[in-house]
Amino acid sequence: MRRVFLIGAGASCELFFNIRHIDGGYGTDKTDRLSCQGPLSTGFLRDAEQLMREVGSKLRLAVPAKLWPDILRFISVHANANSVEDLFRALEDAVETEDASSPTISRYIELFQAKTHLETYIVEVLSFISNYCYSLTHAVLAKHLIEEGGDIVSFNWDLFLDEALAETGQWHYEIGYGLRFKNVPAEGAPTSRNLLLKPNGSINWYCPRGSDEAYLRIPEKRNLRNGTVNRLRRAEQIDGQMMNSFIVPPGRKRLAFPDVWQRVKGVLEAAEEVIAIGFSFNSNDGHIKESLCNFSFKESLKVRLVNPNGTALVQLYKEAFSTADVQVLAGSFSEYCKMLGYNGPRKLDKKTGEVRYNLT
Repeated sequence: MRRVFLIGAGASCELFFNIRHIDGGYGTDKTDRLSCQGPLSTGFLRDAEQLMREVGSKLRLAVPAKLWPDILRFISVHANANSVEDLFRALEDAVETEDASSPTISRYIELFQAKTHLETYIVEVLSFISNYCYSLTHAVLAKHLIEEGGDIVSFNWDLFLDEALAETGQWHYEIGYGLRFKNVPAEGAPTSRNLLLKPNGSINWYCPRGSDEAYLRIPEKRNLRNGTVNRLRRAEQIDGQMMNSFIVPPGRKRLAFPDVWQRVKGVLEAAEEVIAIGFSFNSNDGHIKESLCNFSFKESLKVRLVNPNGTALVQLYKEAFSTADVQVLAGSFSEYCKMLGYNGPRKLDKKTGEVRYNLT
């Protein structure tokens, strides 16, 4: 059966991490178990700040992500924004309005900088989490994908699933995204059985200013990370050029990465089953629903939902995927992992940084 996993922000609803920290000065190597409840979407700002404080209080790490004063001032005015996407969209609207009507440039510059700072903050938070944290649920899904097959369409920018797949040794950054990168040789790239398609970009994709050419930065292996030296950043120097992370900002989502979208169309039209984990078609996902309307799905397509609000989403999914066979499979990602045979973590291998877990 050709299976496609559709991954949304709700897949990060249960964030339980093992954070490994090496302190070279004291010769210590320890692992702390931290957790952050709530998806990094609707509660992104609250959850991110909580996690930064928790990490900072337990580990001697330089916590890089912070909310700039200009963002905080805007939040105080737009306190009714329900998510980071709503906040970013409000900033976009304010920038356009100020640009069109303001007789002075100072307010426009302040708003534009706030929008830029918010995008940087999002990337820094996700980079920090991806660098220090290990998601057990994503590791279980990666193992299942490698063993049973299937492709993934992820609308998340983080590297939870990317890294979990790479740790199996059967999926590779260079070719696994289904995207040709400017700094990756056309020949000789390792093959990957599974495609991880990210239509909204990824924090380890970069592009030069004013260009839409994608460059790849492969994260350091987990056992080589220490402090903040090897963490991915919003701006990186690649091939002698300064580049910014290549993501579609929250807010007014735009159809970027046409080659990726073409691949998405191909895998979804060939799919016999779609398993949607934590993807709820929120108010900022209109472009996705519009795209799905142009896809030709199989008449026999089955859609299975992993979502605490799955029942309320059944009709929406029936319309989006043109199928009557939509059912709720599980209420949470961890519940679905148990259905796959996951019985909890066994231990963390300190040499490789890999979490070994029990599968029945």
